[in-house]
Amino acid sequence: MNNFWKASPEVSEGLTRVQKRLRTELERLPTALKAPLRRLIDNPGKGLRPGLVFLAAASGEPRSSVDDLAAAAELLHLASLIHDDIVDSAGLRRGQKALHRQVGVPSALLYGDLMFAACFRLVSTEVSRPSASALAAIVTLMAGSELLQQQDLYRPHLSLRHVLRKTMGKTAALMSLCLYSGAVESGQDAPVCQIYRRVGYALGMAFQIRDDLLDFTSQERLLGKPVFNDLRHGVYSVPVVLALRREYQTGRNSLMRLLSSPAVNRPAVAHRAVALITAAGALTEAEQLVTLYTQRALHNLGALPIDPHRQVLHDLCQTLADRPR
Repeated sequence: MNNFWKASPEVSEGLTRVQKRLRTELERLPTALKAPLRRLIDNPGKGLRPGLVFLAAASGEPRSSVDDLAAAAELLHLASLIHDDIVDSAGLRRGQKALHRQVGVPSALLYGDLMFAACFRLVSTEVSRPSASALAAIVTLMAGSELLQQQDLYRPHLSLRHVLRKTMGKTAALMSLCLYSGAVESGQDAPVCQIYRRVGYALGMAFQIRDDLLDFTSQERLLGKPVFNDLRHGVYSVPVVLALRREYQTGRNSLMRLLSSPAVNRPAVAHRAVALITAAGALTEAEQLVTLYTQRALHNLGALPIDPHRQVLHDLCQTLADRPR
């Protein structure tokens, strides 16, 4: 985690404090419940969401509420991952067995709920009311977007706008909140906070579309989770919708037929669908969307006061857009 943030000592130090807070939250649980969550907490990812909180806050005043907010953002993210893995029937998370494969679905659901509860406990004291309220609104938006995704399973007749709206709710909204609330909690001016909100939205959109692309272009050992997983479970992301749109324009419906049935869960059918998506040029078009949203993030970033932390965020936007996993 620290290596990812090596350009920002403030963020690296903040993430170390977040890890300590997560372990403190873990110690509140009965001993018999700790082991599965300890494995998850001790195997951190990039620390992207709490890192964004610290990065925005670094340009303002140091306040203890920033640590609470960053830890809450990570707990919210981890809780959503636990629940997402259940919904998606994912077997791997960060190179390890998904929690529901370790403890069963009922227990994993409740572990996710525990982390949601810990998240809101952390923002109930020192974190400002606007930030705490925004966090609650994000949870509603994330859950609603996941419900929409469930309703859309194996439905290839989806508009790009609809899929991008779900992308916003599932991913971009939380990243936007992290930058915005980091600026709020560190006492920065309202116009500056709004700029951070816009940067986070565009960054989150680029990040998720890149994630959608990696489902087609990466390998399981690099991602730490199965490839083609969304496609095989009827979750049709941006590249799929772009391919379907191109197919419709040419009067063909081969991909549409493949995606209209749970048969796409069979490896041979999924690989045929991937071949059609690639041949349609949809992956290239999705790459262009990643570039578009990254440019939007960088454009908004240019309106922030110049300081070293802005440059770190600038470099981060480009790194995430080009990441291989």
